[in-house]
Amino acid sequence: MKEKVLDNKKNGMGMMVLFILLYAVAAVAVIFGAAFEQIPLMVIGIIWASLGWIPFLGLKVLKPQEALVLTLFGKYVGTLKNDGFYWVNPFCTAVNPAAKTKLNQSGDVDGGNAAKSVLTLATGTSASTSSTYVNKKISLKIMTLNNNRQKINDCLGNPVLVIATSHKTRGGITSVVNAHKKGKQWQEYHCKWIETHIDKGAGWKILYLIKGWLTFICLLPFCNLVHIHMSEPPSAIRKCLFMPFVKLFGKKVIVHFHAFSPDTTINSKHKGVYKYLFGKADCVIVLSQLWKKYVNDAFDLGDKVRVVYNPCTSEVSDNTYQKKKQILYAGTVNARKGYADMIKAFAKIANKYPDWKIVFAGNGEVKQGEELAKSLGIESQTVFLGWVSGDAKDKAFKESEIFCLPSYAEGFPMAVLDAWAYGLPVITTPVGGIPDIAVDGENMLLFNAGDIDKLAENMQRLIDDNELRNKIIKESVNLANTTFNIDTINNQIGNLYQEMIG
Repeated sequence: MKEKVLDNKKNGMGMMVLFILLYAVAAVAVIFGAAFEQIPLMVIGIIWASLGWIPFLGLKVLKPQEALVLTLFGKYVGTLKNDGFYWVNPFCTAVNPAAKTKLNQSGDVDGGNAAKSVLTLATGTSASTSSTYVNKKISLKIMTLNNNRQKINDCLGNPVLVIATSHKTRGGITSVVNAHKKGKQWQEYHCKWIETHIDKGAGWKILYLIKGWLTFICLLPFCNLVHIHMSEPPSAIRKCLFMPFVKLFGKKVIVHFHAFSPDTTINSKHKGVYKYLFGKADCVIVLSQLWKKYVNDAFDLGDKVRVVYNPCTSEVSDNTYQKKKQILYAGTVNARKGYADMIKAFAKIANKYPDWKIVFAGNGEVKQGEELAKSLGIESQTVFLGWVSGDAKDKAFKESEIFCLPSYAEGFPMAVLDAWAYGLPVITTPVGGIPDIAVDGENMLLFNAGDIDKLAENMQRLIDDNELRNKIIKESVNLANTTFNIDTINNQIGNLYQEMIG
């Protein structure tokens, strides 16, 4: 028989919410029907209340590296292979064709006895092997000569729940989690990304939060570790909906702190929110030594605070583009990032370099930026690309000669990391994690935020001095391949997971 892989949508959460709502409607129908003698309405409500449990039988949860073989009245329907929360025909039955074999693979066969022996190994408790229970889910993992860690993960479920914003959200946290997904630790620890926020309207934000919270509650009992990414107060406040349940279930938790300013977070009126979250965490990750000092000065957490840098991107394509005489800015176009300072600084030297341009890749105060450039007479040398990603981002970086980020506050700027990955010389400010590694004139050019004259001077230095530019390019490539290499950072995350899980 040929295998048929089902491509069902992961609609289990939506269907479960629908069925619960229908039960609520049924209850209202019964009460309303009885009160106003609407017999048909009351009968419909009673029928649903009696039979409404049947659709719930179609809800199926698949953990990573599991498959579910479905039959309908003995006839093969197909196989689900991707992890997720599904709804299928409630009359379908799951079967394990390998249940009676002697493969003894990760406790998914042989009556589940292998799983019990591994659980005994993992927890130190005894488990009877006399049960006739058969796990109806099949492991897709490849057998190895020594797969004890793999077996433990099979028994205990998804070891790491990653709580963060949506993969569709534009920003640093999304970039970091996407980078973590590329590491071997993501598969080894069966990480599950639970999205709790999206940068759309209020309705979408509420929907994502509810969906994320329900998914979290469903998966929490089966995990060993929760990795929470958060930044500014709205993000931290949302995470307060998750932390009590993490501790209620006795799970380990890592809080990964991505904020750009202590004044808006740990030293603000919301300080108590961060004190609660950090206090409950088993480990707090910050993005630099400076941020470690900020957090310990505020809360005295000691060794609980660990520094893990953001990684450089690995999404540099093989496409080639002709270099242009342009200085690139990448990120949200707003006052904190200092876009206006960059326009004003370039205006001071633009007449001397009429064939050079400044290019802004990002959304935000684009109209204000265009108006400022026009007022300074450099609109023909100023380009706003809007938000770029994929090939457009690749093209913008590869066409540029210099990268500049005149930011006033950062955690560790992903845009600078991207510039290093693309081998661009960087002009920036000593904020956030930059002082950890910056050597002015050696691996970048620095200026204090708001110092427009110094910024203009640094731009002119890199435009004129090819030798200096090439020296800093070499250092950029070195940083991308060593300290901020994506594999290096992901290994650090994997080692931390192992330390937390044990």
